[in-house]
Amino acid sequence: MKDFKKSYKGFARAQNGNAVMVALTVTAIFGAGFIGYKVGQEDIFEQFMANLSQQDTTDIASQELSEVNTGKENPVLAKVDGQEIRRLEVMELVNSMPSQMRQIPLAQLYPMLLEQAIANKIVDSKAANSGLDKDKDVQKQLLNAKQQIIRAKFLENEIKSRVGEDRIRAKYNEYLKNFPKVDEVRAAHILVDDEKLARDIIKKLDNGADFATLAKEYSKDGSAQNGGDLGFFVKEDVVPEFAKAAFETKPGTYAKQPIKSDFGFHVLKIEERRQRAPEKFEKMARFIEQELHRAAFDEIMKEWESAAKIERFDINGNPLPNANANDQDQATASLGEKEARNAEPAAGEVIVEEDSKSSEDKAPKDNSSKVDKKAE
Repeated sequence: MKDFKKSYKGFARAQNGNAVMVALTVTAIFGAGFIGYKVGQEDIFEQFMANLSQQDTTDIASQELSEVNTGKENPVLAKVDGQEIRRLEVMELVNSMPSQMRQIPLAQLYPMLLEQAIANKIVDSKAANSGLDKDKDVQKQLLNAKQQIIRAKFLENEIKSRVGEDRIRAKYNEYLKNFPKVDEVRAAHILVDDEKLARDIIKKLDNGADFATLAKEYSKDGSAQNGGDLGFFVKEDVVPEFAKAAFETKPGTYAKQPIKSDFGFHVLKIEERRQRAPEKFEKMARFIEQELHRAAFDEIMKEWESAAKIERFDINGNPLPNANANDQDQATASLGEKEARNAEPAAGEVIVEEDSKSSEDKAPKDNSSKVDKKAE
């Protein structure tokens, strides 16, 4: 059976270029390489954001484990030669994992985490009397690690001091102000290969047959199991001929003629028509805060660089022309307002990325398919 399941293109597509909304996504925040950032700044910000990400992961992990808590807050999970390994010790290993692995449910990760904790305990025991804690290389690595932690924590404190409830609310109000008016419909369809069969189905509907029952019986689309329900969509989400019929049919009625497309013949029913609603503040706050963190980092680094005397040299130690950061800022300012905007985005400027997950959250749970425009 051919499945016309539609994958949403994200808020950028579904909300007709609502850039403010799109910017407030994890993708925009954690995307590789922000325009206008220097390499050194990227390193600092990546470390800062990694630190925040690890904290969030620990909180989430603890929360999930609490669901299976038997009454002990930090139970013993293993013993190695009498040395206990407790839950929190195992959970700390989550923070050292790649971000994609941290998305795996903890129930699946647990066996691997436990074995890693056991292996660590064995190695720690063997290395305890090696004297490596006095080794120069080890000392150097410890010093570097300490400096990274201090750097990240200092930046975290500075950034959080600039991002409060008032700024988050102001950004959300900006999102509401720029939210476009977009019509969307919720439709159901029955997809068949034969026009005659489609017309016979319409006759059955005329005689009082139930649309969902007919969809389950006749439709070759994957939405059949949901009674043909396609959920809400805008015109741009589906092929033109289907979109035209969908937005011309009155809610609560079905089209009296089959709609032909490259996929076959559609019997169409429109359940509801509405204007797309903006997301609630509670859902947006986290993404807004993360975007403001990025903007605050940009502001802080520009301020500190502006106040510092910076001299740059090439790989051989020769002075670079116009290397001083203050000179570069003055050169950028002289381009004029329009040119400067094109040369480098201002602090907090919107970066457009797509977030398919957010749009999927907006669709009904039983939304299994769309007539995919891309499939043309």
